[in-house]
Amino acid sequence: MFNYWIFVMVEYNDYNMSIVDGLKRLENDKVWKIGERTANRKNIKKGDRALIYSSGEGNRDFVASGILGSEYMNDGRPIYGHAIFEEVTIFSNKVSLKSVLKNLDFVKNKDIYGSYFQSGIIRIGEKDYNTILKKAKALNRS
Repeated sequence: MFNYWIFVMVEYNDYNMSIVDGLKRLENDKVWKIGERTANRKNIKKGDRALIYSSGEGNRDFVASGILGSEYMNDGRPIYGHAIFEEVTIFSNKVSLKSVLKNLDFVKNKDIYGSYFQSGIIRIGEKDYNTILKKAKALNRS
């Protein structure tokens, strides 16, 4: 049995890290850096399913999915640890949050949906995961 997660990706202007750059790095390195105070970091485990959500100004989209290849690991660095992805699928056509929002159970108050995406790692149910992934598969058929 595995868990379902949303990993929130934000553009970091201070580091010249765009969402596109972050996705390329994830696809190539399969490493997701996790801050030492990130909620749920110690609950993720190998085999868990994840959706990658791009947040911030001009971004409110699901952009990738993946399977975790590790639990949260911290090698003694004071700022962050990381998790390894076993598999990453970047969506060629992103899924707008607004296109699935009304069907997401974990967002209880749809008027303030942004507050549900303020944590770096968000636990969701299988139904919500499948709702988003189904939309992604429909948009990304070749």
